[in-house]
Amino acid sequence: MEKEKNLQNCENANLESKDKHECKRRRIVTIVGTAIFAAISVLLYITKVPPFVFPIFPPPFSFLEINFSEVPALIAGFAYGPLSGFIVLLIRFLVKLPLSTTMMIGELADLIYSSSFVLVATIVYKYRRTFKGALLGLGIAFGVQLLVSGLANYFVIYHLYNNLFFRGNIPFTAGNFIIYVIPFNVIKNLIIAILTLLVYKRTSRFIKQLF
Repeated sequence: MEKEKNLQNCENANLESKDKHECKRRRIVTIVGTAIFAAISVLLYITKVPPFVFPIFPPPFSFLEINFSEVPALIAGFAYGPLSGFIVLLIRFLVKLPLSTTMMIGELADLIYSSSFVLVATIVYKYRRTFKGALLGLGIAFGVQLLVSGLANYFVIYHLYNNLFFRGNIPFTAGNFIIYVIPFNVIKNLIIAILTLLVYKRTSRFIKQLF
């Protein structure tokens, strides 16, 4: 038990040499693993993979796209902690900025929405490192992401996109918001959660061995 406490506090100056070695190993594993998942996330973010990336919605909702780039961020967060999951999203965001076709609005929106999903799910999992914990975390994150994305879209993102690209000519109605934005996020969250659970099942033993 004492050893476990020491390993959880790698900044402790009184750590035994073998515990210090283990802490150093974990830091290296975390850095390398986070970098690998970030690279995968970037590839999934900038690569168009039909039919999951599609503008099936009319303007100004045609910017709504589904991709798999949150899955590596979630797995990184499960494996190495919430901070790693967020770093994956941040790297994805920074790499995509020069390629933006939405004047960075889409990328900023994705960072906000994805962070609310990934951080909540991985924080829950941090304290319940089981399949049920992952399921619970994804379930809570599902609801939080819907709330965050709904509020952000309703009050900020939609209006920025409409004003910059359509000069404010697309009338905003709560009906359009309910018809397009909320169902999109429900579908997207379901896809991401299911894929994450499938990947988690195959990698859970490896994840548990890391820490």
